[in-house]
Amino acid sequence: MVYYIDFFLSHKLKKTYPVDKKNLLIAELGAGSLDVSVMEKGLTLMNVGFPIGTLRLFQFMENLDGSLQEVHEATQEYIENEIFFLKKNNANLVIDDIILIDENYSVYIQNILPNKRRDSDFFKFKASEAQEFLARLKPMNVEEIANNYNIPTDIASTITGFAIILNTLLKLNKNEYVYILEASLSEAIMMHLLFKFDMEEGDNKLNQLVSVAHFLCRKYGLDLNHLKHVASMTDQMFMAFKDILGLDANDRLYVLLASYLHDIGMFVNNRSHHKHSEYIISALNLFRLTEHEINLIACIARYHRRSAPLKSHLLYNSLSTQEQIKVQKLSALLRIANALDRSHKQKIKKMEIRFNAAGDATIVAFTHANFLLEKENFLEKKELFEEITGNKLTLTVSSQD
Repeated sequence: MVYYIDFFLSHKLKKTYPVDKKNLLIAELGAGSLDVSVMEKGLTLMNVGFPIGTLRLFQFMENLDGSLQEVHEATQEYIENEIFFLKKNNANLVIDDIILIDENYSVYIQNILPNKRRDSDFFKFKASEAQEFLARLKPMNVEEIANNYNIPTDIASTITGFAIILNTLLKLNKNEYVYILEASLSEAIMMHLLFKFDMEEGDNKLNQLVSVAHFLCRKYGLDLNHLKHVASMTDQMFMAFKDILGLDANDRLYVLLASYLHDIGMFVNNRSHHKHSEYIISALNLFRLTEHEINLIACIARYHRRSAPLKSHLLYNSLSTQEQIKVQKLSALLRIANALDRSHKQKIKKMEIRFNAAGDATIVAFTHANFLLEKENFLEKKELFEEITGNKLTLTVSSQD
């Protein structure tokens, strides 16, 4: 659902705020959860939900046995412990601004801070203003907040939790502001249905997920130049062989993501890293993909090296027969692309794929570098492709541009 909010935000603010030029943390506050996405220059890197919605916080605070001050301190510690997961997992990403999506509380901000004025699109909250906002609420119970500030009781019961969340978010970014935007998920979905945000759905999904993959590669300290090169060669082979292999557009997305993430298991250990890659990928929350699709990607990545699938491989054997065949086809392409950059030096400057009348194929690799390591690895890794297609695959190295 954060997907709809992200693009609604881009659409709503495209004339007044440079969403595509900023690194943003976007938080949508609901009754049950705080849903957060991190966007880099208009592309979503990660989505995560925290069980600290305003109603949940009120219930949490009601169950605490202590003074009003102790309850607020414990609540603040609880919220900080949840939210700072984001800081730990995005240590190298500088957040320019934080935008808090809210449809319930911003209406009543001026009841508590009467001198506060809104901009045309949102409230721009300074850290000092957020601190004052919370300070005025902290000494009061629910009834006092409702009476003193003319706020409905249901809002008064949860607005202190809202103020604590606001102050905690301010500690995450480099600027001293949080922007509060009045919007709702239902409004975002309706806008999406009406306008489609003037973008091509398929291409946007691919771009978003490649952006997420880049983020994960950086996060796990992977060789991004190698992975980009492998992904590029895999994509070229996919387009050349997709008809022979009986593949479709969604399969391109799966194999590209597997190409970027196939080495992610090295974060655990270089030995058997293909196995580690499988379970790390299967545990990821990849933007707008189902758990089933993520499992497909995990299996494709696993078989980029070593043995073909076996009966003892649980995740692979949880797939249908058709999906197992798809995994073998796509991992066969990934194996070849990975072999062609075995040295991680991106020796191939250009690649062509040529077919003869019998349907056999030749990969022509244009390079001026020593290509012996890659040639040897190619001979080993092409076997799965030849078994699946029944066609021969050869490699020709050319020094001519």
